[in-house]
Amino acid sequence: MNITPITLGTAQLTMPYGIANSHSNVSDESAFSLLENALVNGINTWDTSPTYGKSEKIIGDFLKNNNHPEEIICSKLPSIIKQYGKNISKDAIKNIVSKNIDNSLSSLQREKIEYYLIHDENDFITYGETLIDALNENINKGKIISIGISVYTPEVTDLAIQEKMLELIQFP
Repeated sequence: MNITPITLGTAQLTMPYGIANSHSNVSDESAFSLLENALVNGINTWDTSPTYGKSEKIIGDFLKNNNHPEEIICSKLPSIIKQYGKNISKDAIKNIVSKNIDNSLSSLQREKIEYYLIHDENDFITYGETLIDALNENINKGKIISIGISVYTPEVTDLAIQEKMLELIQFP
């Protein structure tokens, strides 16, 4: 499972994002064309998230209608701390992680996600080992293959490098 040197970010598929997309009404056909062109040009790694509008659903529809076994999906766990706060139990974290992975799998119409990232570095800082354990449980269930994190600061990058279970570090 090799990530291509260039990864396609898919936030722009259904929402204004980036310098080349200032509107949110991208048609499914245009999105499918972008995904097809990425594959034709050797970009088989796609970064997505449930927080990127309908991008997971569009990717799922595209993959369902096109046989492309070479694509690698990297999706993300929506921020737990922003949605639930800091004072939640270990069991709640495990349930939240599993529910979000199941929702992404359903949208993507897949049985597994190659890379699943912690989207909010504050989740990693706050929930640490409990969060890693919850993600590992989903690796053991065959729902995800590898875990990683999206980081924004050098300090969290250093912490992420020390966490041996994190196989991918993304610098947005």
